Amino acid sequence: MEENKMEINELAKALSLLQSKLIGVKADSDNPFFKSKYASLDACWDSLRKPLFEAGLAICQITVVESEKLYLRTVLMHTSGQWISSLFPIIPKDHTAQALGSAMSYARRYSLAAITGLTQDDDDAERAMNRPPQKAYSGFKPSA
Repeated sequence: MEENKMEINELAKALSLLQSKLIGVKADSDNPFFKSKYASLDACWDSLRKPLFEAGLAICQITVVESEKLYLRTVLMHTSGQWISSLFPIIPKDHTAQALGSAMSYARRYSLAAITGLTQDDDDAERAMNRPPQKAYSGFKPSA
């Protein structure tokens, strides 16, 4: 993981402004394999484009190879020149172009949300775990 050694005070201020304007992006796409809905990459970008601009922020996502592994590097940049970045592994389920594209889209969507603080009205990753539903917390009950 790369660390940014620069000052990020202006970036932090802009990110705070951005996050004050964000609302959770709604699930707009279906995952027929897991019978779930998720917020598409387009929906994530649509909800971020204007608030990013208004805060003086931009995102760049590029693929990089490190130690013979493929990663998506997401860079959040501010007009001051300050930036932060993160790496997300791209792990396709097989060696087809479709699998690589799917893994890349997944990485782009989750990295975009993570670096900006965007919440998504879905959790297709959790649903993919096929776990039984959790019982709701019924609140504190004092002992007699």
